[in-house]
Formats: sequence, structure tokens, C-alpha cells
Amino acid sequence: MISREHYISKIRPFYESDLIKIITGIRRCGKSVILSQIAKELESQGKETLTINFEQLEYSTKITDANSLSEYVESRIPKDKKLYVLLDEVQLIDGWNIACRSLRLMNTSIFITGSNSKLLAKEFTKELSGRYVSFCVRPFVYKEICEYAEELGKEYSIMDYLVFGGFPKVIEMPDKESITQYLNDLNQTIVINDIMNRYAIRKTDIFKRLTNYVLVCNARVFSANSVLNYLKSEHLFIQFLPIYHRFVKNVFAQLIANRLDERLLYRVQVLIARIVFVLRKLLLEVLRLVVSVVKPDVHGYREAVQRRYL
Repeated sequence: MISREHYISKIRPFYESDLIKIITGIRRCGKSVILSQIAKELESQGKETLTINFEQLEYSTKITDANSLSEYVESRIPKDKKLYVLLDEVQLIDGWNIACRSLRLMNTSIFITGSNSKLLAKEFTKELSGRYVSFCVRPFVYKEICEYAEELGKEYSIMDYLVFGGFPKVIEMPDKESITQYLNDLNQTIVINDIMNRYAIRKTDIFKRLTNYVLVCNARVFSANSVLNYLKSEHLFIQFLPIYHRFVKNVFAQLIANRLDERLLYRVQVLIARIVFVLRKLLLEVLRLVVSVVKPDVHGYREAVQRRYL
């Protein structure tokens, strides 16, 4: 797996901080890989690390709540060294926030990952009360997925990227049918588990259509009215459209890029025109100054031209 230095470089200044480092983002975007790369970097510096993946049976049976998590980590803190604790998928533990708040007061530096309905960016303030710093990870950009494809000895064109996106697992699939199946399953997991179950959405059919429409509009201009018109064309009506759309953004399934204010755009254009005008005026003054200093022999130049061409 390629190194995602773009994200690690932002986390690195907080390695020694007592703030809880939270790595979050949409499912399957590579958070666990970044966590493992941080652990390797710390180990290469001679640091004492403890990595726990709560999806592994080895830990899921031993650590089931906040007390067992605290006891497990405390028993492994060295007397004369700081312990760097990396907790992967920590939201699977009931009361994880209580354990993390307690452990950060000891000689530890805590890193955690999470993405699903029990650990979302909007809930960090409530769960950890300002004792954290968060980093949102996203799927590969095209440059990264090309590097990973080269590492695997595969090809991934710009058209493939536009159609299938940048989830790391996509490039590992053997064919396009497998990619489509994987992305459909991932979409179902995000829509059903991370949104519908979490927010107890009853109008499941409407919400699924809304989500499909919004995701299809990727990199396009759309508004609440355009979404509403689409639903009306499907003979559907929904009065909670803004709320439903917020649910989609909360699981990092969509990032909104606001349009540039037209008035601001006009002001920028006017400013650029004024700058160009001043520069042209300044250039003309410089040329006049150069001409006045050089004073070319215009009469001699005319005579030379006449002798050569006439």
C-alpha cells in the first residue's frame, strides 16, 4: 500500500500531544492503513506502540467495555516511556469515549479510527468535549490510485476513476463486474447501516432514491429545488429533504462545494481589469522613458531602409 503522506504529515505534529487523534472518514477509504503506517513510523523511531483492532476476535472477546479497555491498556504502559495507543474501529466498544478520556491523562498518546453510525464527526464534541483533534480521510485522488495501480502492476485510466471512483479496494478487483458488485454492496452498507438504521428513517424507498440521485450528481451543480423536482417527477413528495441531505453528508458520502457568489465574482473581475489597466499604463510610461533616453536616429534609419529596399 502506498504511503498517504498528505494525511500523515498533518497528524505528525500531534504525535506527542495528549489530545486524542481521531482519524475518520467514509467506510473503506483507508483509515486503518494510515493508522498502521503511523504505527510503523513510531516503531522505527524506537517508540513503544500498542495497536488494537477491535474487529479481530483476539481483542473483541477480551475487551468488551470501557473498563476492560482501560485495564488492558494500563497494564501495558511502560514505567519510563510513553505508550502510543492505536485503536482501530474503537466505536465497537461500549463506552469507548470514557476509556479514551481516562487514558489520555496517563503517559499515553492515543490514536483512534471510526466511520460508521456510532462514531461520526458531528458527535466528537459531545463524546470527547474538546479533548481531540480530528482528521478526515477520503478515498484516493487520481494520482494516488495511479501509484497504487503501478504498485500492483495494473492499469487504471482516468475514465475508470471517473466511473468507479478512488476506493483503494476497487483497484484490487479482477474485473469490472467485481468492482460494480463491491461498490453496490458498499453503497448498501453506507445507506442502510450508517444512515437509515442510525436515524430510524421510515420512508426507505424515498430516501434510497434521494441518495441515488444526489450521488449521481457528483461534481455537478444541483440545488434543493432540482432534487425536489426529481422526486416530483417520480411521483414522490418529501418534506424533510434538507434533513435527509444532511444525513448523507454526515457519513462523508458527499462533500458540498458551494458556488462562488456572483457578486463576489463580479468584484474580482473588476479588480483584475483595474490591475491590467494600471499595468498597461505603467508599461507605456516605461516605454516613453526608454525612448526619451535612447533618442534613435529616425532620419538615418529611413535612409538605410530606402537604400536597402527602394
